[in-house]
Amino acid sequence: MSKVHSLADRCMRLNSTVNIQIHEIHLDNTNALDIIKKYDVIMDCSDNLANTLPLVPMKRVR
Repeated sequence: MSKVHSLADRCMRLNSTVNIQIHEIHLDNTNALDIIKKYDVIMDCSDNLANTLPLVPMKRVR
């Protein structure tokens, strides 16, 4: 099971009323804002810190 599906399962066990949307795509500067602006909580399951760091400022924008 992938990390993202494992995290979703764990969240559902904690709160079965939560609505979880999984996006198994590569986020970058061209698509991240359009995807993350729709959600209240973003959970990044990236393996590579170098891929995550450029997205941190976008994760704060709403």
